[in-house]
Amino acid sequence: MRLRLVYRKLSDLTLPVCQTILHLLRHGDSYSVVEMTMRLRIEQSIVSVHLALLLKHEIVFMERQARHHYYSINPDKVEHINQAIEAFMRPTAIQDCNSPKVEEVGFS
Repeated sequence: MRLRLVYRKLSDLTLPVCQTILHLLRHGDSYSVVEMTMRLRIEQSIVSVHLALLLKHEIVFMERQARHHYYSINPDKVEHINQAIEAFMRPTAIQDCNSPKVEEVGFS
């Protein structure tokens, strides 16, 4: 079950639009949906759907300012994802079932 949850989160991150949004946010800047649609040249509805996925997995933060929502990357969650991938990719992790548990790297 936990492995399925990790796979689901990682598979959502491989969606091209999610990757494009994360690439835009990677330096810690915040953008509204309108700003993202203009910069990325992607329809607002598509950006919104993918932001909802990223919010669901806590990969991005949302902050409301007046009438707009501003989105920024959650560096702690990205670090947890990197740790999970590194733990999984270690040769000993494949052979050793005692590798870090999913909840230890932030996927619980």
